[in-house]
Amino acid sequence: MKGQKLLNDKPEITERISFSELPSLENIQFTVSIINTKLSDEGLYSCIARNEFGSDRKDVRLMLVERPESPELIELFDEIWSRSARIKWSIPSNGNSPILSYTIEYWTNPGGHWNVTVPGSSTSYILRDLKPYTVYSFHVFASNSVGDSDPSQQGQITTAKEEPSSAPVDVKIEEKGSKFVRLSWKPPPQEDWNGGITGYYIGYKQRASTTHTFNTVQADDTPSYYYMLRGLKRGTEYLIIVRAFNEVGIGPPSEEILFQTHNQ
Repeated sequence: MKGQKLLNDKPEITERISFSELPSLENIQFTVSIINTKLSDEGLYSCIARNEFGSDRKDVRLMLVERPESPELIELFDEIWSRSARIKWSIPSNGNSPILSYTIEYWTNPGGHWNVTVPGSSTSYILRDLKPYTVYSFHVFASNSVGDSDPSQQGQITTAKEEPSSAPVDVKIEEKGSKFVRLSWKPPPQEDWNGGITGYYIGYKQRASTTHTFNTVQADDTPSYYYMLRGLKRGTEYLIIVRAFNEVGIGPPSEEILFQTHNQ
């Protein structure tokens, strides 16, 4: 019979399978021991006893329980955002024991390391509180009553860009005259660039005005920027701000600086 294994009085003895007799005063007991079990050992085992009066038979089904196999990641390039991303995987073989949970480990390099556990019924999860324009690596484990699977293949995502999330720093008036002002500033903290800095808008207006006029400065790799703003009016109060921008949008303005041009 297919899938059936018959134990007889001359069983095959191997390094993995042993057959022993345990005599007693009332009856004889036989024990079969299998070590280093593998899936091919599964099946219906039948023991048949015979004597001059007849025979009897006992069937026992052997089912192995082991750790799950590794989940397989599914690529979802359309579900990656600036601060979240969906991770999805296929259901692995459960090792004849229901999958209780999945654990997602994800990390940045250099940087932090995190993990989250989700129910065994899940096949996807949205990672949240991520940083924009950041590379995250991850893998997934499955767990059942026996233990954890080996990790899935390593996946990698890069979150989408955002506009800069903070303003330029150390904005100062370095020099001023009757019709010009020389301004300096430094880029926002790099962790707030969210995808690089393309340039800066220099906004200025007379103190009584409600609308800024903006000039553009292209970004480069310099740690500090200087800009000469010309064409101002003599003896006039101005307010000036600086904003960083990239291909996604414009960041917040620096604090306004009030200055007055010279009369002469």
